[in-house]
This record gives sequence, structure tokens and C-alpha cells, in this order.
Amino acid sequence: MNLISFFRRYILKNWPVKLICLLLALSFWFWVAVQDRDTRSFRAQVEFVDLPEGYTVSDRTSRTVTISVRGPETVLEQFDDDDFKVVSTLEEFDGEETEGEVRVYPWDVQHPRGLEVTSVDPGDLQVFLEPKISRELMLEVEPEARPSDGFELHKNVTPETALVAGPQEKVTEMESLQLEQISWPTPDEAVKVEQIEARLEPSVELKYPETGFFEVELRVEEPLESRTFEGIPVEVIEIPEGMEATVEPDQISFQVKGDAGLIEELSLEDIEVIVTSPTEPGMSIENALVELPEGVEAAPEYELQKSVKVELIEE
Repeated sequence: MNLISFFRRYILKNWPVKLICLLLALSFWFWVAVQDRDTRSFRAQVEFVDLPEGYTVSDRTSRTVTISVRGPETVLEQFDDDDFKVVSTLEEFDGEETEGEVRVYPWDVQHPRGLEVTSVDPGDLQVFLEPKISRELMLEVEPEARPSDGFELHKNVTPETALVAGPQEKVTEMESLQLEQISWPTPDEAVKVEQIEARLEPSVELKYPETGFFEVELRVEEPLESRTFEGIPVEVIEIPEGMEATVEPDQISFQVKGDAGLIEELSLEDIEVIVTSPTEPGMSIENALVELPEGVEAAPEYELQKSVKVELIEE
């Protein structure tokens, strides 16, 4: 194919359409080029990578920098701090040095296309490393408001504990893990279940649950009535033939909670304290089990098992 044929086939063919496309492209380029360009500052989070094994970045290390970004004014207005992130490598740390200075360059900033990072302040970050440890913590959840007077809240969190990892000093001083606030259910809702996250410091990461969410069940109920019963007899059962058993103490006191109407009708005979007899003669310590009627529960400071002394002797 000679040059003339090539020109006719690929250049002149459909030339009006091609000319329109070229003019549109030139117009768009000219529109972008002549837009007012501006420079704005953003606060960007710093993510440290390539850490020595077994170490993490201490809370003493600054994790934010101020970046200057240049671009079209209309484009800059569409972004905020969360659209920028600095990724800084710590591969020069070998694990023996736990403190050092790291240089942050404009090309370390991850940013939207069409923008230019012109400076980073501070350009040098003082980095401190600490041994990284893991720890299991109990959870705390506090609703945003209190329920109506006369109602009680019961909370259940699944899972009951969380595994966190982070700087040794920070994780050691953590007593529990606070979950995000949850709105209080109304008495009409009765039960409310939500998936919520934990409140974590930047240097602390959640290892378990892997999903990062906790299921919180809130239940609003009318307050339970309390009542204490004195002189509940302890009964020994399954005494071997030809033997007799004595128990000490032979009576206990116990506090129960339940619906006011049910508690009012409850009598001493409705509560049983039963202990199984030992099989060999002599003195032994056994667990007596407190059996309560349906709808009645033990007060928080009372347990359903009581240690008693049982002596088995021949008749």
C-alpha cells in the first residue's frame, strides 16, 4: 500500500466525523488548561508499612501531616481530608533501632487523579517503635440515653470479648474495649439488636472478631421485685441404704428476683435446696443446688450452688 492509498483510506475516510472529534478533544483540553488553578491544604493520615517483625508504631509518633495540593479550583472543592493518605515505609528499621527519622515525600501521598501534591509538612517524621502485643478485653457498651423511669435495661454482647493488638504500653493500660454508642430501645420495642463497631485508637487494631462488628442485644423490661427467704431447708437425697446423713448448715437464706405478682405469691416451700449424698461414710464437702420456680431468678449476689458439709454414718 502506497502513501496516497494509506492517506485516503485512514485519513480522508469519514473525515467530517474525525474532524469533529478532534475539535471536541481540543476544546476539552483548552477548557481544562484555562481553568483557575488553586492550591489548598489538607490533613492526611500517615500509614507506616514494612515494619520490623514483632514491632508496631508507638502513640508517640505523629500520624498526620499537612499537604499542599494544586489543581483546578472546581475539582479541589470535591475532596476532603479522607481522600488523601500518606504511605511511608520503615524498611530501614532493622528491629534493633526503635527510634528514627523518616522522610516523607510528595510522591508518598496517595491522591485523586488530576491533582498535584506540591509539599508535605512536616517533611521529616520522628518515628518510635514498640513491641507489639495482643490482649483479650471485655466489652463495654453504653446507650445514648436512659430508658423511661421504672424500666431496666439488659445487655448482651456477642462475642463477649475482643482480641486487640498494638503497642505494648498502650494495650497494657487498656482495661476494656468501648463499643460505639447505640440508641436505647423503647419499652414498645422490647428487644433491639444492632451490629456495631469498637472505638479503637489509631495504633490499636482489632484481631477478633475478624468482621470488626459486635452484635449487641438490648432488652427493656419492667424492674424485677426482690425478696429474701430465710430458713430454707437443705435436703440430702440418694442416701445409701443402711446409712443416714447430716448436713451443715441444714438451712440457708436466699434472695430471689422476679415479676412483682409472682414474687408476692412465692412461699418457702416453692424453693428447694438439694444435695446428693456421698457414697462412702465420713465427712465431705458437697455442692447443694438451689432450684427455683419458673420465672424466678437468683439475685445478682446469690449463686445457685452452695457448698455444704455432708456427713454419712451408719445407722
